[in-house]
Amino acid sequence: KDEKGSSRFDLAKHPWAGFTVNLNMMAIDAAGQEGKLAPTTFKLPERVFVKPLPRALIEQRKQLVLFPERAGHVAKLIDTLNLYPKDLFEGRTPSLMMGAIASRLRNAAGYSDIHFAMEQMWDLAVKLEEGSLSDLRAELKALKEELQKALREGAPQERIAELMDKLRGAMDKYLDAMRDEAERRAAEGNQPPQQQGDQARNNGRIADRV
Repeated sequence: KDEKGSSRFDLAKHPWAGFTVNLNMMAIDAAGQEGKLAPTTFKLPERVFVKPLPRALIEQRKQLVLFPERAGHVAKLIDTLNLYPKDLFEGRTPSLMMGAIASRLRNAAGYSDIHFAMEQMWDLAVKLEEGSLSDLRAELKALKEELQKALREGAPQERIAELMDKLRGAMDKYLDAMRDEAERRAAEGNQPPQQQGDQARNNGRIADRV
C-alpha cells in the first residue's frame, strides 16, 4: 500500500551547513525493496550569527571543515581573539572554553580531536550569540521533562500545579528574552528584515516545541 509521511531535521549544527552538497538518497523497506531519488545538488541551510565573536568562531569552524590540516593556524587565531576580550564576552567561562578549544587544536592527534573542537566551537558560538536564551531554554526543557515524568507517575495534584506554575514562569522569561534579543538585533541593524522575520518564526517554533 501507499504510505505518506514527513520528517524534519535541523542541519544548522552540521559541519557542512552553508556548503553546497550533493544528495543521493535511498530507502530500503523491511522486504528489501529499494527506492531512490535522482541525485540533487543544493546548499545546506545555515544559521546566521550576528555578534562578531560567534561569527568569527563559525568562520574558523568552516575553515577546519575544508582544511583540517590548518588546525594549528586556527588555534592561533582563537588565541588572538582571546587576548582582547573587551566587549566580546562577559565573564571568564567563554575565555576558558576558547583556551581549551585552541589547546585541543594545537595538540590534535587526529581528525577526531578536530571534530570535537568543531563541536565545542559551535556550542560556544550559540551560547555567545543567544546569551541567557540558551540557559532559559535548558531550564524550560528540564521543567517540561520533570512535568511529564510527574504526570506519568501519577504525582499529587499539588506537585503538578507547582510544576505548571514554574513552567509558565520560565516560558514568560524565555519569551521576554526572545523579544529583547529581537529588538536588539533590529536596533543594531545587523539583521535584514527578511532574516528578522525568519528568526522570529524560528524562535516561535522553538517555544512551541519546548
